[in-house]
Amino acid sequence: MDRSTDNARDTFIRPGDEPPLGAHLVTPRTLYSHHGIYVGSGRVIHYSGLAYGLRRGPVEDVSLEHFARGRGIRIRREAARFDSREAVARARSRLGESRYRLLTNNCKHFCAWVLRGASVDWQLSRLAMRTHLIWLGVLLSAIFAGSASIAEDTRMMQQHMPSLGRANAWLNSHPLSAAELRGKVVLVDFWTYTCINWRRTLPYVRAWADKYKDHGLVVVGVHTPEFSFEKDLDNVRRAASEQHVDYPIAVDSDYAIWRAFDNEYWPALYLVDAQGRIRHQQFGEGDYERAERMIQQLLVEAGHTDFDRALVSVEPSGAEAAADWSNLKSPETYVGRALAQRFSSRDPQSLRANEWTLVGDWRRGDESARLDEANGKVAYRFHARDVHMIMGSMARDKPVRFRVRIDGQPPGASHGLDVDETGNGTMSEPRMYQLIRQTGPIDDRLFEIEFLDAGAEVFDFTFG
Repeated sequence: MDRSTDNARDTFIRPGDEPPLGAHLVTPRTLYSHHGIYVGSGRVIHYSGLAYGLRRGPVEDVSLEHFARGRGIRIRREAARFDSREAVARARSRLGESRYRLLTNNCKHFCAWVLRGASVDWQLSRLAMRTHLIWLGVLLSAIFAGSASIAEDTRMMQQHMPSLGRANAWLNSHPLSAAELRGKVVLVDFWTYTCINWRRTLPYVRAWADKYKDHGLVVVGVHTPEFSFEKDLDNVRRAASEQHVDYPIAVDSDYAIWRAFDNEYWPALYLVDAQGRIRHQQFGEGDYERAERMIQQLLVEAGHTDFDRALVSVEPSGAEAAADWSNLKSPETYVGRALAQRFSSRDPQSLRANEWTLVGDWRRGDESARLDEANGKVAYRFHARDVHMIMGSMARDKPVRFRVRIDGQPPGASHGLDVDETGNGTMSEPRMYQLIRQTGPIDDRLFEIEFLDAGAEVFDFTFG
């Protein structure tokens, strides 16, 4: 959050007027301005953060009236990288996220990411902090007494890269020490192998590792698991091989490195200069040109100038292809009880947009749902080009057959990598399976997957 006084770019909304789709909205609060994205039908998506008290709130969808809370609303006029439909899709893709940071991941950062793919730069952050941190810390400490947010964000602004020495294991390399990395430019990439957002960044990270490895860059992938099966070293090793992650991997199954960086995201990229100082960070997808320009800048600062200044050219395909942001209206959806949203007891044909249900003999735990009898189904009313599911067989030596339908019909040419045209597929190891990639017009569709054998375990839906 910030307390911006630059209203020259802003236009006030008159009562009864509707903002443009994808507009950046700003409304005054006590001591700061609050930001959100207009997504149509009188709704705003915003990072609620500390708007309601000391408990940090998630990215949520609220009415214009709720967003304004009796105050006026301005439209912030600014250059945007994404058009209005893409901006709305990007905002919806983060619904439910609850990783608010007062100074580094707030409501204004959310809007900047939605509209421009912008992220925090360590140099710029430090410059801003020098002039604002003292008064801001005192002021907010008085307002939010007892809140841990300020202390956490201050720790985020550490100067030197934390040690990688607490990794559980290393793949593709011997353990890399701080002393060994000194003098190198280091790109630290937090990932987990089932994350679709990370998968779509991988072609760029892989290309940077290859292009600059002989010019002073070391890429380290820190694998921090989201699901319990991702702690299994054999699973990580197999996924790294299949996904062609050939650079050094620090296996962080205990979250020791994650906590040392005070990280909150998959993917998260940190660039470290030759003196070991964190100089740049960015979260999520996009902004690849900016990241590579920063890599080049740090290499030049370190005395490496003998590389081609042209940016890498990649052509991602399969699961690594960029999302169809203009048509992406379905958010990531967890199946386990701990994080599940929008579960419905309706029959599949009656599901509303982004609702889902289970049919058959399922047992839901905190992390997943398990099928005890054959012919159980999962159904989801979605709006996106791609449908992925994180799932696997409970018994590795007993593959589970499944069948996919869209609006009751085989997917045909819209089948994903792990399904044939008739909708049939087989799963064994737990991973992300690409089930649908539509080739025609995108609309609200009913996705159904029926497991023909018992023993299926499903964790998560993601879309693209």
